[in-house]
Amino acid sequence: MKIPTFGVTFAAGLFFSSCSSSDNGGAAWHDGISESYHGLTKASSLGQRAIPVLISPKYEQMWGRPKVRQSPSGVYELDYANPAVPFDRLAIYGSPKPFPALSKAPPFGKDEEVNGKLTAVDHDQSFRTTTINGQPVRWFKESGSGGADGAYYSTTGFSATDASGKTGYYRLVVEGGDEMEAEVARRFSSVKLVK
Repeated sequence: MKIPTFGVTFAAGLFFSSCSSSDNGGAAWHDGISESYHGLTKASSLGQRAIPVLISPKYEQMWGRPKVRQSPSGVYELDYANPAVPFDRLAIYGSPKPFPALSKAPPFGKDEEVNGKLTAVDHDQSFRTTTINGQPVRWFKESGSGGADGAYYSTTGFSATDASGKTGYYRLVVEGGDEMEAEVARRFSSVKLVK
């Protein structure tokens, strides 16, 4: 399976503007996400994996094969991108190590005009839940759209175990518009374990 990459802009946009709150696990989450990007480089395919592979057959059929990146630590990224619309993507991150836990959905930042000036404003939110590979998974909005990026949405970390007993840890990200919660849930729920 061949796959593309979101690139530096996408990866940089995945960090919260308000993740310094340690009471909800935001700081540990931010550090874990940053660490998962370390060493990711473009690859022609995933090859043999020590962890099960999650894919989105639906978005591969709609948008074509994803870009692939992987790291020496065993992390992989599959990047499905809409060829007709910029800032319209679904990414799957797989890791041999669990992602840190979030006990509360962090606020998301969005640039808004306040007293005539463009200002970053944080918005509180609650987790939403969707079903991914047969299990309920929480997700949240990471940031609103602005400038050269769309809005970002992320699942919390979750695990999947294949028939042979191998377990991997995953996180999904969607880049898109600000008001597309139903579509985000559909994209997340399209992801399946490779049999």
